[in-house]
Amino acid sequence: MNLPFMGWPAEHATAQIYWDLLAAHPEMQAEWVGLRVVGLTVMPGTHIHNVLREVRTPADLYGMKTMAAEGVLADSARAAGAIGVQVDFTEMGDALASGNVEAVINFFGVLAAYNVLEPLKYHTMFGAV
Repeated sequence: MNLPFMGWPAEHATAQIYWDLLAAHPEMQAEWVGLRVVGLTVMPGTHIHNVLREVRTPADLYGMKTMAAEGVLADSARAAGAIGVQVDFTEMGDALASGNVEAVINFFGVLAAYNVLEPLKYHTMFGAV
């Protein structure tokens, strides 16, 4: 639900879409067997930050050494032609400084917490920041 370029509305509306999908698709409900879902939240759209160029389409990630927060985000970036790089978050700043990482797919808050926003000159934002 939080892949870049999906075009989802704000988090509240996207959560309603998820509820509607759960109601319409038993296979999604099966993921929750044994649990009663009483509430859910959807994270804001994951943002793409990089040091090289504007990213307006998935194809713009082609060739970028990219670090993603989650496996599905990493898989999506690789499908667009990005080069997947695994780096521990605590080493993100050093990886950006050395050029081992050129793009990061994550939320602004995470990058601010690790103090790595400054070298990331380009930001592709989806939904609220």
